[in-house]
Amino acid sequence: MEPSSSSTVSDLSLTGFRIRTHMKFTSGSDISLTLPGLGARWAKVAWVPGFEAGCSFDEPLHQAVLDDVLRRANA
Repeated sequence: MEPSSSSTVSDLSLTGFRIRTHMKFTSGSDISLTLPGLGARWAKVAWVPGFEAGCSFDEPLHQAVLDDVLRRANA
């Protein structure tokens, strides 16, 4: 398992997100993402161009959770 890393998350949705970091990802890998106010959420890497990856949550976020995370990010 890779160590924790600071990353930039964008395109957050109910089902997944885009992540940019200095770590290399492999398609099909499992990763965890800690969202503000929540514990770690597991996801699978779907695609990888360089140091960016598209990931799909193992369990979709609830709409209220997504709304809260996006509100905090824009505050």
